[in-house]
Amino acid sequence: MTSLRINRLGIEAFRGITGRLELDLRSPLTLVYASNGTGKTTLCDAAEWLMTAAVERLSVRDAAGLGELRSGFAPDALPRVDADIVVDGVARVLERGFDGASIALAGEAPIPVGPNDLLAILAPDGAGPGRHQRNATALRRQWLRGARFLSVETLAALLDTDDETVERRRRVFSDLLGVREQADAKDRIRQYADALRPTLALLTKETEKARAAVDATRAGVGDDPGGAASSREIEAVERELGLTPTANRLETAAAELARRRQALTGQADALQLVMAEWRHRRELRRTLESEEAAARAAATATADSDGGLRQANARVRDMEADLRAAELRGRKLEDLGANLSRQLSAFTTECEFLAPDIGLPARPTLQVVREAVPHARWPTAHRVAVEREIQGLLGRYLDIQTWSARQAETEAALAEMRSELRGPEEIQSLADALSRAEHDLAAAVERLEREAGPVQRLRAAGEAFLRHDHDATQCPTCGHDWQSHGKLLAEVQALMDRTPAFVAVAQESVDRATLAMAACRLSLSAATQAAERERRLTAELAQLRQNIARFERSARSAGLDPEPAATFEGRLRKEAACLRLAASLLETDGLGELLATSFGVAVDERASLPVVRSRLDREIAERAAAERLERQRIGEALDGARSAVAALVSASSEQAAADERARERRASMQARLDALGGAWARLAGQRAWTEANLASVRSELADETARLERAEAHIAAADAALARENRSEGLAAAEADLSRLQAQLDSVTRKQAAADRAYRAFETHYQEASRRQVEALRDTVNPLFARMHANKVYDSIGFGEGDDLLRWRSDIGGRSFDPGRNFSQGQRQDLALALFIARARSLGGTFFLDEPVIHLDDVNRVGLLDVLRASAISGRHRTNLVVTTSSRAMARHLIEKFDRVDGASPRGDGIPILRVYELRGNGRDGVESIDRYPPPS
Repeated sequence: MTSLRINRLGIEAFRGITGRLELDLRSPLTLVYASNGTGKTTLCDAAEWLMTAAVERLSVRDAAGLGELRSGFAPDALPRVDADIVVDGVARVLERGFDGASIALAGEAPIPVGPNDLLAILAPDGAGPGRHQRNATALRRQWLRGARFLSVETLAALLDTDDETVERRRRVFSDLLGVREQADAKDRIRQYADALRPTLALLTKETEKARAAVDATRAGVGDDPGGAASSREIEAVERELGLTPTANRLETAAAELARRRQALTGQADALQLVMAEWRHRRELRRTLESEEAAARAAATATADSDGGLRQANARVRDMEADLRAAELRGRKLEDLGANLSRQLSAFTTECEFLAPDIGLPARPTLQVVREAVPHARWPTAHRVAVEREIQGLLGRYLDIQTWSARQAETEAALAEMRSELRGPEEIQSLADALSRAEHDLAAAVERLEREAGPVQRLRAAGEAFLRHDHDATQCPTCGHDWQSHGKLLAEVQALMDRTPAFVAVAQESVDRATLAMAACRLSLSAATQAAERERRLTAELAQLRQNIARFERSARSAGLDPEPAATFEGRLRKEAACLRLAASLLETDGLGELLATSFGVAVDERASLPVVRSRLDREIAERAAAERLERQRIGEALDGARSAVAALVSASSEQAAADERARERRASMQARLDALGGAWARLAGQRAWTEANLASVRSELADETARLERAEAHIAAADAALARENRSEGLAAAEADLSRLQAQLDSVTRKQAAADRAYRAFETHYQEASRRQVEALRDTVNPLFARMHANKVYDSIGFGEGDDLLRWRSDIGGRSFDPGRNFSQGQRQDLALALFIARARSLGGTFFLDEPVIHLDDVNRVGLLDVLRASAISGRHRTNLVVTTSSRAMARHLIEKFDRVDGASPRGDGIPILRVYELRGNGRDGVESIDRYPPPS
């Protein structure tokens, strides 16, 4: 078996490990402790991807599913895994990324390597010789995963008892027991024997078929060989058909007979047709000539009818156009009349509403309105611009009144406060006086603090003394020379109540300086506020004057003089009303001009507006009624024209149908005449159409029919004689074919028997070799299982017997049990761990156990730690175990176990037997490794 050891493993940007993580795996036992979600299983997945280019649990295989390996927190980084490995004692550097894998000897440049070649280096024994490359790759990948990783799939292979998984379990145990070569040889022999079975069945079937053919041929030959009879019959056929003997006499006679039979059949059909039409041929010709004359006359009538139909259609199209034009004219008249009527109504309402502003009389005419509103004659652009200015002035008229009132108030306030306003020099003088007052106050305060400081300290000491517990028995100092405590307290209080004269003078200076500074600050503040208010009022007054000036400019540009102000609002509203009425007048004029141009309906300028509207409505109604009468007249004429066209179309259709029927009759008669002529030509050639020639033709056909029937009888007799002759000649060939098939069948039968004997021999050898290896493996598994399984229920673990060899069994007092059905989950895991560790000890190299303590109770975990410790110490130069766990207690107990044994010290090469890493972090913040054991020196 190939030894594969991983001394160093580096992982970068692989799933939850976003940064770079590098671990030293040279110790016989490496424990990786981390909380859930940190990256323990990701570590095992990275090692599996590095070696096999696949991660089974993520459905990643070669280039398929590589996106599952990328880190979600480092989308721009590509996964990369590298390792220092030792394969059969040769050190190499292996690296894998999205672009493939590379391998190099230590100190040399890396060389790209494909998955097939890499698996052939790491696991050459994973697939037997002669395997197809694809099958070999799948077997080696599966072997590496099952041999080096304790995963769910590995547990299933070691423990599952289903018939569907027996082949995979057999391969696993064949590798484990060292009998893979015998198993592959046995399988190849079985494949060879199975491949012979279809051939044997086919040869058996063909031999039986050949034997039946020989028997049938032998029975059909009889006593007469048939050679002379066939010659006589062929000569008779040649006489009947008038043939000269050739090389292939019978084939030539049969071909000639078929040709003449075909010709006779055609002549018989022609005779039948001639006999059917013989009496009617002259009548058919006369009828056909009369039909052709009638067709020529009908063609002339059809041409005349088509011309009349085209003229009728043209009249219908012209009338339809006239009707559409009349309908369009009527709708236009009604629409224009309705629009103008509505506009006149709206215009009348506008005039009534704006009459007070413009000065219009009651019930004005259009002419009066036009003279009152000259704005309608202005250019459109100018009128629109003026109307926009007028509307703006109306919107701001209330503002101008407010601005004028505020301007008067502001001017009065400025005139009132300017008499009390102080200049900049006076304000600066007040500021200087305030600065001097602040300086004087600071000096007075400094003097007071300097002179009154000791007194204040004395006062503070006195207050502390008064707060003291003055008990004569507990405070001898307080009771010294004062006769009583009360007297001492009275003297101290009197001292504190007295204030020295110099302190009182200093305090009065401070008070005067404070009052002087407050007066200066108040004067300066009043002067500053007055100046600021004067500045704000001046700015507001300038803004008001600017707004008023802008309004007056807008009024003048609209043609209005702001003065006098008393009449400005009336003039402004009149101008707005004139512009509004001018727009409505222009719209009314436009509609009136369009109606007058199109229909000659004019609007009376001198009549009042209500009268104009009523006259217009009446005239529009009369014109609309006349238009409807015109449309009705055109419609009636159109219906008559359409009826005429329909009658012409109907007549034309009937004539076309009659022409078609006549055409079909002529075609039928012509076809009958053509068929009759062709049939007579085939029968009589150029002979005349006479009764004598018809009788002669019928006699010739009867003679030819009798002659061909005699020839057919002679050919049938010759065929029967030749068939007897051929069966006699084919009997020997059939017997030779039967002998050949029987020889092949005997050869394949012997090969099949030899393959079955070889398979049984290899099977016996394989069973014996497996049984010897099983006994050796059982000796290793039983102690490991007994040590890990704390609650001893089963006496021993072993294999099955015979064909059931690869099924594990457990024994209790001579009774056998199936672990797959009778073991608990924890017991099954104990057994699986014992098998995996025993297998690792037999193979050697690096092995990964991901969370092996799940489903184990506390005592079983202790047993597993003992097994790991014993395996690491005893196999330190052969086996490396990498164990992951989320149990801090397991990490602590394992460290304690290795600390308490002598064998836990580093080996001669300085590599500790146990190394413990703790992983911290997550995929978002990064994962780092911390060395927890051995402790740093």
